[in-house]
Amino acid sequence: MIGDADPPVVVCREALDARTLQEFVCYAKSLSGDSFGFPTKTTTSSNGSTAATYTYYSPKWIWTMATRAIRIYRDQQAIPLRDSGTPLVIGFRIYASVESLITLLALVRMGHTVLLIAPTLAADHVRLLVERTRCKAVINGLPTPDVGCRTVPLVKVEQLLRLAATAEEDEDICWRPSPSNGDNAAPEDETAIIIHSSASTGPPKVVPKTHRSLLATLRGIPPVFHDKSFFMGSWFHWMAGFMGVLFSFIRSGTRTCWSRDDDNSPSSSPLLTPDQILASTKPQVLWVQPGFVHSAAEKQGGVEALRRCIMVVVVGGALSSTTAERLLAADVRLATEYGLTEMPFGLSSAASAGDALYWDYVEADPETAPHLWFRPLESVEGSTRPTGGAEQLYELVVLPSLLRNRRGESGPEGEGLQDGRYHTGDLFIKHPTHDKYKCLGRRSGVVEINPTEDGVVMLWCRPYEEVVERRHADLIDAALLAGSRRDRPVLVVFVKTGCEWSDQDILDQVWMTVEKELNENGKVPLPLDREMVVLVRDATVPRTPKGEIMRPEANHRFRSVIDRAYD
Repeated sequence: MIGDADPPVVVCREALDARTLQEFVCYAKSLSGDSFGFPTKTTTSSNGSTAATYTYYSPKWIWTMATRAIRIYRDQQAIPLRDSGTPLVIGFRIYASVESLITLLALVRMGHTVLLIAPTLAADHVRLLVERTRCKAVINGLPTPDVGCRTVPLVKVEQLLRLAATAEEDEDICWRPSPSNGDNAAPEDETAIIIHSSASTGPPKVVPKTHRSLLATLRGIPPVFHDKSFFMGSWFHWMAGFMGVLFSFIRSGTRTCWSRDDDNSPSSSPLLTPDQILASTKPQVLWVQPGFVHSAAEKQGGVEALRRCIMVVVVGGALSSTTAERLLAADVRLATEYGLTEMPFGLSSAASAGDALYWDYVEADPETAPHLWFRPLESVEGSTRPTGGAEQLYELVVLPSLLRNRRGESGPEGEGLQDGRYHTGDLFIKHPTHDKYKCLGRRSGVVEINPTEDGVVMLWCRPYEEVVERRHADLIDAALLAGSRRDRPVLVVFVKTGCEWSDQDILDQVWMTVEKELNENGKVPLPLDREMVVLVRDATVPRTPKGEIMRPEANHRFRSVIDRAYD
């Protein structure tokens, strides 16, 4: 799995001409160089510094282990090979690990539709997904007992290594239609993968992806990135994780590494700090959420490690302006991406990576741009222009011409559809001189305050929240700005479990931060009042699989706390 010398980089670009995912992954069985990396242990030196050891696996090794997994699932009658009929929907819910790669490859080769379930998704949402997709079984690598259907134990690497090799390992065990179908591959328009949205605004949406769609997305990865080493966030994130997994099946000699999903990951996958990860993996391209970048920038040597990357792509949220300014001044090539799980497009700032004026302003490619509309916020629910010096807000709207997209899938469904258009609920500001837009976050991340009977002030929540969260990470889990349709905002602060500080001491510390970094320097349109900062203990903050607060759910769950602040 780990060679003494670096093998040559091999990228099977011919795999991108495949018609189905089964055809695509078959190229993995001939690639013996390192490709996939996961942390396995940490070591501490005599001077107290901690280093991480990553173990790397080749596509060929993953292919062999997947063959053995197929034998176990089939012979134990846990999951059958697909016959000539409709594929079964088989889910799996596993933390980022080599077992997740083996399981994915095994299910694809068995011919089934794979339901990817984020390991951090709430149990009731898991059961909802299972019901909506008619999932027949879930390979469950977590202790959750009830997922709404039959569960199948995860096959561990130790079991696979103990399994004796057979002649079957030299055979091409991969489902294909029978010759009577008159075709040599599975239909391109069958559903190959089912993913789900983050559940940030309600129950997760079911998003099917056809073979045609997946391969079109893979073909759209710029060739300049094909032979670069990557470090990515959680593998189940759509573009920054799962598509990276698929692409790494057709290349070797260059490495892609993933992080742990959260603190509850298996002990065999140690929790590493960002500076440890960067020192151990030395990626050329970093594709992570803002928190990772901020933490790396705070560590000794972290800024230099980020500077060595040819690109640091921030996804899934906004990087604080303070951190961004520091990194740009240090010549870190920051960029950002915006995408929708439900739709086949993305917006990127890669062309402006490292540019202090443009790095976080995205634009669509020329083919997609005519199908998108950045709608001024005045036309949304009759709201007025935001006050306090804030820029004009826009909501991204997808026009009907893109809703049945060019990759052969149906468009999104649900409450976002209005007049044939899909309202994303994501808010942007426009660059003052160029046709580029910066994503601020979701519509639910704005609180509308009515300080007077006729006036409305629209407050963007994150500037309030992230200052408190960053300064008091040792005391609190999260902060939530609330108070829509009230005369002033309230900041709900969630205290860390087991924190021994008194409520008064915590409030004093938080208030000092609010006064110094929010109220006094005019960074926010409306200052906070001290009596409108409230604490909550022994509470679970509802979060999406990406770690973002589910604002509608949080506002509902803690409504009584919010109401009491106004009494």
